[in-house]
Amino acid sequence: MQNIENTKQKLYFCTVADSRFILETVALYDSLEREALHFGEYINFWVLCIDDLAVETFKKINTNIQTISLSSLNDKELLSIKNSRKTGEFAQTSKSSLVIYLLEKLDSSCILTFVDSDIYFYTNPALVFEDNGDWSVLITNHWFTEKKKGFAKKVGIYNSGLISFKNNDDGKKCAELWRQQCID
Repeated sequence: MQNIENTKQKLYFCTVADSRFILETVALYDSLEREALHFGEYINFWVLCIDDLAVETFKKINTNIQTISLSSLNDKELLSIKNSRKTGEFAQTSKSSLVIYLLEKLDSSCILTFVDSDIYFYTNPALVFEDNGDWSVLITNHWFTEKKKGFAKKVGIYNSGLISFKNNDDGKKCAELWRQQCID
């Protein structure tokens, strides 16, 4: 992985994808890059590839998408449960391990945002952080319709499709707790 530096105009995003989500991930990256560059900002973007074909494909595409293999995370507990979960479940489980891995490498003043690979930005992604006060973790709830409120019992009230972490003690503690809950 390249050396990670921090400047005021860099935005840090990551996602998880397997070979079935290559196109969605490239579209996500393109939307982030286009909107950020329009506002004079630069995107750092990592994708945790949960299969070898994804790693190979992203490298062939030759974009600024930085790939991370599962083995690079050095998370033995995560790897030990891979075969016991469906691909989508394992992708959900691995989000928090990716966040922890990157927070350990980023400068302490950074904000890292995990984004599901099927999200697309139509405006400056930095707007997510404006006017949110003093926070360490930024998360949204699902906003289920009245008809689907019961679904929260299965998936929880919070949406892990976009979560931002400041690289401070509280942000790291929350990411660690999230990881353990995902493993469990």
